[in-house]
Amino acid sequence: MRVIPVSGFFMTDRSYQPPNPLLRFPHLSTILPALLGSSEQNALVRDSIRLTDGELITVDWLRNGSEGLLIVLPGLEGHSRRVYMTATAHRLSNAGWDVLLLNHRGTEGGTLTRPRTYHGGAIEDLRDVIDYVCKDHSCYAKIAACGFSLGGNITLNYLGNPDIDRPAKLVAGIGISVPCDFTGAAQVINQGLPHLIYGKRFLRELKSRVRRHRSIYEQGIDCNAALKSTTLFEFDDQFTGPLNGFGNAENYYRRVSCLQYILNIEVPTLLVNARNDPLLSDSCFPFEHADQNAYFQIEAPRSGGHVGFSHNFSFSEFYYVDRICEWLERH
Repeated sequence: MRVIPVSGFFMTDRSYQPPNPLLRFPHLSTILPALLGSSEQNALVRDSIRLTDGELITVDWLRNGSEGLLIVLPGLEGHSRRVYMTATAHRLSNAGWDVLLLNHRGTEGGTLTRPRTYHGGAIEDLRDVIDYVCKDHSCYAKIAACGFSLGGNITLNYLGNPDIDRPAKLVAGIGISVPCDFTGAAQVINQGLPHLIYGKRFLRELKSRVRRHRSIYEQGIDCNAALKSTTLFEFDDQFTGPLNGFGNAENYYRRVSCLQYILNIEVPTLLVNARNDPLLSDSCFPFEHADQNAYFQIEAPRSGGHVGFSHNFSFSEFYYVDRICEWLERH
């Protein structure tokens, strides 16, 4: 089923306005919501879904009997209880959607019996979840997919990859703060302040996961080099790339970047990337692709940071949730 296309890209300085001049600074607008943000979690219902290779991933449902379902993917080392996930879930629930928050394979209580990890191109897991919903929850007349950061790259990959069969009831896609070009984004996060502020923290979390599941991962790769890595590039070169069949980091980045698939997208899809995002390179803003594909639209506010976009200093309301709601209302 081919849907009615949307119109190209738009780019505006006034689309997101920080509530305070301090939140125009990219690192503050990124870090403060992550550290201080809050959102209700009590109504979420934990469940699990079995993937085609036998692994179980954990998910959180927020249901209200809607005919529409939004599936949401977290970023690198993120999970379903992060503020950006739960804030999206509750706002969309209030707007009349059921919401399914995913956790990546091998995280948050999911099983891990094979030497394989989630990564920026892990579209098979998203495909399995959507296929499961279509089969076991056929009450949904429409499905949309939304991803944050690395989860957004997976989402856009899924939407544009020509080797994936997508259901006709998939009506919309959204990506927030997406590193569309992994090679360019890696150059940013592996040096200077981004490396010190974000890269080292991600590296600690990734190494911790390797240690927890070392006996499984070492069925496919020697983990010693990964545990000695000092940058995310080294980690991907020694672990993520070879373990998942990419060989090395450069090949991994090249093969999983959603940039190569955006022109193939035929579902109305919105990308929201702030121009001051401290983790994105210029190559992560595919304006030319939006000009060439009427199904793909990009919004690039001047401010917002990386999955920031806070409307207030309680960090409980976010601009990206507004845009997700508006996009789904249109499609």
